[in-house]
Amino acid sequence: MVAWRPPARLRTIAPALWSWFCAIGVAAALGQPPASATLPSAYRPADGPFAVRQIDSYQLPREHHEDPLPLLIRYPQARDAHTASQPLPLVIFSHGGGGDGGAFATLSHHWASYGYIVIHPTHADSIRLRRAHGEDLRAMRRNPRLLLRSVHLAQRCADIRLILDTLDLVEARINRDARAHTAPGHPPSIRIDHDRIAVAGHSAGAMTAQALAGVRLHVGRRTINLRDDRVRAVILISGQGTWRHTLRKDSWRDIHIPMLVITGSRDTAPVSGETPDTRQEPFTYAPPGDKFLLFIDGATHFSYAHKMFDPWHRQPPPKNPEYIASVVSFSTLAFLDAYLDERPAARDYLASRAITHYPGGKLRFDAK
Repeated sequence: MVAWRPPARLRTIAPALWSWFCAIGVAAALGQPPASATLPSAYRPADGPFAVRQIDSYQLPREHHEDPLPLLIRYPQARDAHTASQPLPLVIFSHGGGGDGGAFATLSHHWASYGYIVIHPTHADSIRLRRAHGEDLRAMRRNPRLLLRSVHLAQRCADIRLILDTLDLVEARINRDARAHTAPGHPPSIRIDHDRIAVAGHSAGAMTAQALAGVRLHVGRRTINLRDDRVRAVILISGQGTWRHTLRKDSWRDIHIPMLVITGSRDTAPVSGETPDTRQEPFTYAPPGDKFLLFIDGATHFSYAHKMFDPWHRQPPPKNPEYIASVVSFSTLAFLDAYLDERPAARDYLASRAITHYPGGKLRFDAK
């Protein structure tokens, strides 16, 4: 099993980091932004040093439930059978309403190539899953808002909790796959680090992530909190704000874990009344401390992943989709490196806002 990002890799990155910091200092003296060529190589769109293996469909058993929870899993493959084993950080990605575990495949592969185990559950609102069960969805095509009604936040959070409760089963399934692709006599031992877990999500998946982070939901006179303390960081891609009647300005006041919020200037969807302004509100109203906002000019609701299909409103695509997807890839990796892998260099990178100088588009990157 691969020892997770050994000192050799740090020695490889160190010169780039040094030149980057020097360039920032020189640029500041000259009143010019640092050139993108000085960015650390780890935070570029290119994949990392690990080959990635994929388990297309693992059916995770559920007690008192007829159907198992479908999972797609990506994990980094050991480069040699004798590398020391260390627990690997985990990211669980929750898809948008009506989507499935195949969402954001390129982003997931990118994370895994840098040593993260990534799990994609397919929630019950998945259109593909519902069709497979024989459900007639023609009314939803006529009225996309019906999709929003089919998204059950508590059940989605229960899906994530099930994964966290049964990581031993997931780990065993990964190791069966790893052994099948390793030379005889050198079985790898892959372990999940239970203390380094993040949840990321897009759209309804972002709502799932912030619910698990501890957002307060106002339902009538009740306040509901679905927080799971095993989640140490969250990434919200095209999330939700106070447009939802269950969310108010005080809803985010108890979120004290690191959070990255991603949205853009054209980020709207026909199933909700969210706007680019409301999608920034998780960052705006959360308390200071390891909170970040990435706002991408021109980004639409379905533009954050490479080759992502827009099934509902067929917006004209942005002029720079590769730029948008690339920035999402390496900004999220830097965030995970900073708060799951606890890399000082990654935190320095986020604090520097060097990401704003990446060529190909415009963005705003805020931190508090």
